[in-house]
Amino acid sequence: MPPRAGAAIAFVILTTVISSLLGIITPAFSRIFLDRLLTKQNPEWLMPFTIFLAGTGVVQLIVAWMQAVYSLKINGKLAMVGSTTFMWKILRMPMEFFSQRMAGDIQGRQASNSMIAERLVDTFAPLALNAAMMVFYLVVMLRYSVILTLIGLASVLANLVLSGIISKKRMNITRVQMRDAGKLAGTTVAGIEMIETIKASGAENGFFEKWAGYQASVNASQVKFQRMNQLLGLLPTLVSSVCGTAVLMTGVFLAMNGEFTVGMIMAFQGFLSSFVSPAATLISAGQTLQEMRTDMERIEDVMKYPTDVACESSSDDENAEYNKLSGSIELKNVTFGYSRLAEPLIRDFSMTLKPGARVAFVGASGCGKSTLSKLISGLYKPWSGEILFDGKPMSEIDRSVFTGSLAVVDQDIILFEDTIANNIKMWDNSIEDFEMIMAARDAQLHEDIMQREGGYQYKLTEGGKDFSGGQRQRMEIARVLAQDPTIIILDEATSALDAKTEYDVVRSIKDRGISCIVVAHRLSTIRDCDEIIVLDRGNVVERGTHEELMAHGGVYTQLVSNE
Repeated sequence: MPPRAGAAIAFVILTTVISSLLGIITPAFSRIFLDRLLTKQNPEWLMPFTIFLAGTGVVQLIVAWMQAVYSLKINGKLAMVGSTTFMWKILRMPMEFFSQRMAGDIQGRQASNSMIAERLVDTFAPLALNAAMMVFYLVVMLRYSVILTLIGLASVLANLVLSGIISKKRMNITRVQMRDAGKLAGTTVAGIEMIETIKASGAENGFFEKWAGYQASVNASQVKFQRMNQLLGLLPTLVSSVCGTAVLMTGVFLAMNGEFTVGMIMAFQGFLSSFVSPAATLISAGQTLQEMRTDMERIEDVMKYPTDVACESSSDDENAEYNKLSGSIELKNVTFGYSRLAEPLIRDFSMTLKPGARVAFVGASGCGKSTLSKLISGLYKPWSGEILFDGKPMSEIDRSVFTGSLAVVDQDIILFEDTIANNIKMWDNSIEDFEMIMAARDAQLHEDIMQREGGYQYKLTEGGKDFSGGQRQRMEIARVLAQDPTIIILDEATSALDAKTEYDVVRSIKDRGISCIVVAHRLSTIRDCDEIIVLDRGNVVERGTHEELMAHGGVYTQLVSNE
């Protein structure tokens, strides 16, 4: 922990000790006032008493203010460390993790870090001091009266039992609440992301009904939680009231017998209050810990999830120089499916791609073309078989080498609300401006960019909505080419381009000598590929060049004739 954070924690502990010591003085003031000043036994004490009481109040205010300030600093530090650690872990997760969880649910777990940090500081930091102060107040109370002390202890034990019951009920409801809130957040995010599709298809009512169902579940859980809190929350208050009344009545009885004075009763009540307060804090801490268990389980689900093997192979040396892969790829008997409970989607697939060569995957929708591209790009791991790059599996290749050599252009185009330059460079300062311009020229986008005000410094709207579909697709291609990859995967990457622009882009990629894997429905783009692999339900049914497959007169010929 940084020195400043450690100093802040030490200062909070110091101010807590001072506050506790001042809390000891307050009950003594009550006894002096009632037994000495009000009865006029020591009237000369009035002025010193008043000055000392006022000074104590001022010190308490200053200490409370400083304690709050430094507690906020610690909260901020812990929240920052927790959030950044969580987000770094998220970025290093394999794709299987994201396929099993909604984006809104993951975002909700990220937000829980700040809440947990705040509770850790406010609730758990002063526990040791509270326990010590309880012992001190207990000793003082025993010196006053054993009977009254036993009454106070009985109330604390009763609250302890009640808190255990309340906490278990709260924890079960909180689990349901978190689950429903995650579904609601995920549905909301998905709806906003696909708003164009929803409006274009007139599906507003259907989506709203689905969203409203999740919202109703969340509201019902919240109402149930609040109702239970209100009802069960009255029990500790009732116990405290009964305890206060019992102490007062017993104290009056002792005073009537001459064993106590009125001042001693007031002082004992002050010490009892000071004893019950840290006891309540300790009980509340245990209760809070149980209630936090749901949030902590959701965060641990992320932190304990195995990191992507490719990320673990990444070098931490910022000054290291990386070579690129040559572009050689070999798939040996690869089998894969998205669910182990179902039949595999890809079965016993093999392929060899030489540096600078081009291969195309074709077939009907759902045949496994895009799945193969995701396997090659490392997003998913095969169930069996091997995927080798330059004769080595991905686990033996430094991640920086792999990501610097292989690039993917798919159907999902993501553009940020930033300059064109930053969208192409992806904030990578190692990419020179001339490399960016060359990439844009090869993507047939340079002329369009220069027509914009500011050229490459033109700021896009969110999602690049101020560009056409073809321009957005070419910007995605330019982004990939700016990385100077040796392997590129084009998954329907030119579907929005006209025939001439598509031809020019494909020719530019070929001229760069990049090994290319093409996933396409439009077969005109793959005629000159070195190999065309025809897939059907994950199986290879035909493979060869365009001329060989056309001469064969099989599935490929039928696909071409149906185009």
